[in-house]
Amino acid sequence: MRLIAVLLLLVVGPVPALAAGYNPFGGATPAPVPVPQPAPTPAPVPVPVPVPMPGQGSAVKAGTRVVVTAAKLNVRATPNGKILGTQARGKGGAIVECPPKPVLWCKVNYDTGADGYSARAYLKAAPALTVTPGTTR
Repeated sequence: MRLIAVLLLLVVGPVPALAAGYNPFGGATPAPVPVPQPAPTPAPVPVPVPVPMPGQGSAVKAGTRVVVTAAKLNVRATPNGKILGTQARGKGGAIVECPPKPVLWCKVNYDTGADGYSARAYLKAAPALTVTPGTTR
């Protein structure tokens, strides 16, 4: 079978349909058109949002009122120590001690529930109360 194909090729020559770059309509074969590919979408990178607190970067004065910003904030016996309880978002307390940064823990006397050390990042200054003379609660 190969011998016949070789003899045919020698007698007839190459078959145009099998030759590289063959175009049945004549002329050169057009270059393939590149299909545009969408650029990959980068995954979003979470960015921590700083919580404003008086004395950010410095010691926070004892007695400063704060509120919890986390849904559920652990209260610990020592910084990063045993968990004594939790405080819910919006619960308030007063700073007992909160050293300058990079210390990440503040000791808080909460209005209700467990008192102890909580992560500084989840505490913010409580809004100031305004009292109008002549009004009652």
